[in-house]
Amino acid sequence: MHELRLALPDGTDVAAALHVDGASGRASGGASGGASGGVARPAVLLLPGARGDHAAAHLVAVSELLAEAGHPVVRAALSSRPPGAGVVGPAERSIGRLGEVLEAARGLVEDGHARPWIVGGASYGGRVASLAVAAQGGAAIGVSGLLLIAYPLHPPGRPERLRVAHWPDVDVPVLMLSGDADPFLTEELLAEHLDDLAGPVTRLTVRGGRHDLSVSSRSAPDRVRRTPGEAVAQHAAALCGWAASL
Repeated sequence: MHELRLALPDGTDVAAALHVDGASGRASGGASGGASGGVARPAVLLLPGARGDHAAAHLVAVSELLAEAGHPVVRAALSSRPPGAGVVGPAERSIGRLGEVLEAARGLVEDGHARPWIVGGASYGGRVASLAVAAQGGAAIGVSGLLLIAYPLHPPGRPERLRVAHWPDVDVPVLMLSGDADPFLTEELLAEHLDDLAGPVTRLTVRGGRHDLSVSSRSAPDRVRRTPGEAVAQHAAALCGWAASL
């Protein structure tokens, strides 16, 4: 994993990290850097939640798993503000910024060898990615999948304020990884609206998981406390299998 500043087309930069397959040490590679059959595995761009912390434990855990499976992963902030200082404005206003970050990530990873991309992130970051795909179409922005970690279905305690109006325009496969003790998500409402997504949906649930996917001993069905990394690891096979299928 390499920490860096990702230079954006507008002349600013954002904090980022690049995860690559430790066996090959390569972030790019066309036929030599990807899956069997000479096809490169999709690269992944993950964005942080509203606090802007691209080093959040659940994002790091997902990034490490996917990188070990052969996917170059870029974790990047959406704002030039210090990590953890938060982002400015509603998710809709960050769609253009996502496009700039994705363009910069492509320049970092592809090195002349085009790849399909999975975009997404934690909470706010995943929502921005879903809005971008809905507004522009996955094919138009070179996105083949959407990875939503702890999607903020509604504000805590406000289930009537659902954030699903754009879902019918999300035209790529979606993987949703979230906890069933997340105050930003009501399981019954999520089940009711999953079919609104135009693309196929894979749902992975962390039992007892909170918004950061951590599990307390009180909320865990087996009364075993788990860190975000441990919770993510329980879904490693399904997560990596989904990414490799795109």
